[in-house]
Amino acid sequence: MCPRLPIAAGVALGLLIAPSFTVAAATHIRLSRPVQGGALVRELTARAAGEAVAAGFSVELQAQPSSELAPADLVPAEAPPAAILIGPSGDDHEDGVIEVTVDGRQVYRATVRRQEVTPADGARILAAAAVSAVNALQAALLERRPPPAPAATASPAAAVSAPRVAMRAAPPAEPRLGIGVGAGVLQSLQGITPALVPTVRLSYRATGRLQAGLRLMALGTWSSATAPAGSARVRQTLALCDFTFRLGPARRFQPVVMAGGGLYHLSLEGTGTPPYVGRSVGSWHLGTDVGLGLTIGVTARVSITLESHAVWLWPQPSVRIESVEVGRAGRPSLTHGLGLLVWL
Repeated sequence: MCPRLPIAAGVALGLLIAPSFTVAAATHIRLSRPVQGGALVRELTARAAGEAVAAGFSVELQAQPSSELAPADLVPAEAPPAAILIGPSGDDHEDGVIEVTVDGRQVYRATVRRQEVTPADGARILAAAAVSAVNALQAALLERRPPPAPAATASPAAAVSAPRVAMRAAPPAEPRLGIGVGAGVLQSLQGITPALVPTVRLSYRATGRLQAGLRLMALGTWSSATAPAGSARVRQTLALCDFTFRLGPARRFQPVVMAGGGLYHLSLEGTGTPPYVGRSVGSWHLGTDVGLGLTIGVTARVSITLESHAVWLWPQPSVRIESVEVGRAGRPSLTHGLGLLVWL
């Protein structure tokens, strides 16, 4: 079906049912939508066009080549000062957004969720969004014009009050920066005992689904390894840059996957059984990390995080007492964590 047909039908319907009251006779407005808009955007455009014509507006249909709403400073100077802009919204561009601007100033914005447009209630929801947008446009134009001079022959019956408009504020932008604290367990699978380690995380929300972050596990308890010739105390530090990807739509219990890389440091303090003598050494290693997690939303800005990771190290660090290897890390090592993440 031709994408212009729903818009033409909406305009024709508005011409048939236009009421006698308008903001101003033949006020010219611009109605804009993207060329590649989906079915919801096309239907919302047709509804808005019909309601605008029914309210007495002269509608100029304009197709935008991009799916983004055109900023006010990119609109041609000769364009009408009032406009209704319609476009896609959401991560998958399945939702629709309708916006009203007057003189480059946004006076109304609303989002129509795809999952709310059901066969039973879809027509009512779309019609309500279009009516609210046109009502907001009428109210903004009435406020924009100076009050007319009183006419000597005006009668009280001729006065028409401005319609009441229920304005809905645009939803606040999601916070970008987050800080998390928690506790974790750093566990080697070859001879080194597990260690309890404090964890600090700095997160940046790049998109609705993707986050970049820095994770530090340091100053934890000492692990140990023993042999007949002596014993060793081991302290492990892990610093990683990772990426977190949200699986599926946003929800309170949100599964995520993580991957990244960074540095691992091993500190070793040895104690020898006479006649052996212990020594202390340290070494740095490169690491890669993959993991799974679960984010539990407490409020809009506070979440509880559960994570489990596998870490591979190069070269793999080992702990030796005399000639006996008593422990090795990074083949792989495991980390498990529980934390609290706060978005600023």
